[in-house]
Amino acid sequence: MQGLSKSRRLKDIHKGATFLVAGCAPSLGDIDLYLPPEIVTIGPNRILNHPYFVPNYVMLCDRLPYSIDYKMGIYHQHVGDVTYLASTTLWDPGIKCRGFPVVPKPDFPFYPWRVGAMSTKINITTFEEPLCSFGTIAGPMIQAAVIMGAKKIGVVGVDLEAPKSGNCHFYKDGSGEERMISRGDISGDKISIVPRGCVNRLTELKALLSDNGVEITNLSPVKDSPFSWVCPAKDFDEWVANA
Repeated sequence: MQGLSKSRRLKDIHKGATFLVAGCAPSLGDIDLYLPPEIVTIGPNRILNHPYFVPNYVMLCDRLPYSIDYKMGIYHQHVGDVTYLASTTLWDPGIKCRGFPVVPKPDFPFYPWRVGAMSTKINITTFEEPLCSFGTIAGPMIQAAVIMGAKKIGVVGVDLEAPKSGNCHFYKDGSGEERMISRGDISGDKISIVPRGCVNRLTELKALLSDNGVEITNLSPVKDSPFSWVCPAKDFDEWVANA
């Protein structure tokens, strides 16, 4: 796909490695993210608002959260510490992104990729073809980890639910971001934010990873989340100790 060839150099760059994929769910604040350096880490838009966790890779995709952190200078602050992967949909005027306008192409170093749709074929082989969206950035991050060579993947901060009141993320929601989150069924004191079809597609992804010898583990402290329907939650500290 035009413009994506630069990212082919990331293929198998961490072959055989253990990856930690970190989302931005409120539960991320309950995880000790001081990790041994041999674990490769990847996070999404706004992960750099964490008080101390700076992942090796940050995947940029949604325009609104990207624009918030760009204006705050957060991305430039971490140039040299972080390798950025930016979806071309950020600046492609032909793509509608929940009504939010396109943003300029990043003026800091990045590797391009492209997010597809929920129906896009799951892609664990190349950044030169679109990655399935899954309706959650967790899906593209997991695909990216496998493309870069992951054989073992732990997932934190991905619950696909939010508290009925309060923030939907580990950081304080603001600038309209909380209004962009699709809110689903209400159960007890929680709101499901699972896009339609997401759980089925993540189940497909888990099976595909298993067929390719890649182990994926849910390490969230939340044991009864929609993501736990796909991957039952296991102990984070034990996983890290055996990484």
